[in-house]
Amino acid sequence: MNDDTIYDTDPADYWPGQRRIRRHRAPGQAGRKLLAAAAGLAVMSLSLLAAPGQPAQAADYTTPITAMFYYDDSFRHATDHYHPAASGFDSDNPTDVAHQLGLIRDTGMQAIIASWWGQGQHGEATRFPILRDTARAANLGVIPYYEPEGQASQTVAQIQSDLAHLLPLSTVYVGGKPVIFVYNARSDTSNCATVSKWKTATAGFTSWYVNMKVFGGFASCPDQPSSWHQYGPAVAESVHLPWSFNISPGFWQYQETTPRLVRDPARWAQNVAHLKASNAQWKLVTSWNEWGEATSVEPSGSWQSATGWGTYADELHRQLVDGSGSTPSPSPSQTTAPSPSATASPSPSTTASSSPTPSPTGSSTPSPSATTVPPSPTPSASASSSSSPSPSPSPTGTLPAPDHIVVVLFENHSQTQIVGNPDALWFNAQLSRGAYLSSSVAVAHPSLPNYLALWSGSTQGVTDDSCNYTFTTPSLGQQLTAAGLSYLGYAENLPSAGSTVCTASGGYARKHAPWAYWPSDASHGTPYTAWPTDFSTLPKVSFVIPNLCDDMHDCSVKTGDAWAMAHLQPYLDWAATHNSILITTFDENDGSSGNHIYTVVEGAHVRTASFGEAVNHYRVLRTVEALCGLPGIGNASAQTPITDIWN
Repeated sequence: MNDDTIYDTDPADYWPGQRRIRRHRAPGQAGRKLLAAAAGLAVMSLSLLAAPGQPAQAADYTTPITAMFYYDDSFRHATDHYHPAASGFDSDNPTDVAHQLGLIRDTGMQAIIASWWGQGQHGEATRFPILRDTARAANLGVIPYYEPEGQASQTVAQIQSDLAHLLPLSTVYVGGKPVIFVYNARSDTSNCATVSKWKTATAGFTSWYVNMKVFGGFASCPDQPSSWHQYGPAVAESVHLPWSFNISPGFWQYQETTPRLVRDPARWAQNVAHLKASNAQWKLVTSWNEWGEATSVEPSGSWQSATGWGTYADELHRQLVDGSGSTPSPSPSQTTAPSPSATASPSPSTTASSSPTPSPTGSSTPSPSATTVPPSPTPSASASSSSSPSPSPSPTGTLPAPDHIVVVLFENHSQTQIVGNPDALWFNAQLSRGAYLSSSVAVAHPSLPNYLALWSGSTQGVTDDSCNYTFTTPSLGQQLTAAGLSYLGYAENLPSAGSTVCTASGGYARKHAPWAYWPSDASHGTPYTAWPTDFSTLPKVSFVIPNLCDDMHDCSVKTGDAWAMAHLQPYLDWAATHNSILITTFDENDGSSGNHIYTVVEGAHVRTASFGEAVNHYRVLRTVEALCGLPGIGNASAQTPITDIWN
């Protein structure tokens, strides 16, 4: 499964584990270590003592918890791009499962998150009990991943029936409650109403610890689950603090000809280091063995190593078990997104333990005012309870000083109309190449107030798209001029430099060119034909405004995507090695609830990851100002710059 599309839901698409000749390599040093430790696993498992009312295999854990997504043998296909070294894996064979879980345990995991497809589905009647019982011997917890919510919106009654069925199968408890992860990935389940539905099904989240998949605006839902996670393995790091930090080694779906996330062992070492250093409640790895999407870290002939475990499992073991290996260079800043109500508070320690840390007290979930404490020397960051971004006492990240910043705006499409859309190939490719701000929102409807907000930190009280406004209030253009910094607005089909016409043939519209509303700034507007081929001649800040067709206002997503590929990609290729930045965003969504929009930052110094913190046009403006060494103006002055996306 991936973040946007459900694969493997049709049994006809499955390629069940075929009975092939099994090849077992002799164990290397690490393998011998595992075998020598096997005799002690039964003794170790005695630490998993169930509290009253819990299944015998269950244990109470304290966060942070390190866990890995795990799949059965039906997630293999003849056309997979990579294949496991243990080619004969059978999910119905306890010996095979025990071998897999033993290897997982020695990567430093405390639990596995295993897909559960519904009562009587996907072999769960036999496979889940085998998994639970075998995991106990490997000293691993088992967390069900509730897939039905990704297939169709479930009723409260169905959820309650499923949870009763799952109770004996879930062996990880937090605060005395069994843990379940929910894959609420459909367009009709990625919303606040689904959160409220699960609250009802679990008596206000008191009977289960519910960890739900993030979506645009998740942090502002009136009801908040126990925690949040992202399942988006086409991105190397998905960061949603304080809740979760998820890493992926690569992504290459078995029906696709090119990978969305190319494997890179050096990057993986840094990803593991960032995971280890994070202050997230849930430190997640995607995945052990999802071969259909090539996210696996399971041993494979394609990434062999001297230990026999493979490059990716080796790195996890080195850093999370041995405590050696790579270190973050530099360490990611530990900022937090708005805190949900009633979330488990991570313990100060962020190093993955080699064994679960059951809590004998079965303590309740801490209050939402709990502060997450990142490892020294990173300053602590308190989680805000506001649903909109608000300043922290001191930013924890370090901003670069780019030579060039380019901001480009597209039109009138929601985040879900772009992310996962096969007509938006360029836009989706950027998700694995830059910092994807997954909770980005616009500030108003219609278009003009959003452009004004991004240019001046205020909508200026405007609620329409009229051309007949003139402003003398502070603006980004005035700030840049006062600081001696250059800027231009490149507008496609603008008839001439400095023009303030309302519209022009070809699709120019003044309502999309905010500088034109300030007499002090209007002369800095220029036709897009002046866009240089020598990008070193660009000003410090550039705003790029496609025409009404190329920005998707009047034409298709496919048209806008083709324009972006042709016009933005050359600059982006150059920017990465020339200390320059590209910010791609939308003015507003399609009018649907939440006003969630696509926003990605790319170029030099930018981390490749998904960030779930709250972002709006004011915060983007504040970040551009900070990158230029300028103070905030208007509503941007109340925002903190986005600091956690930079290397």
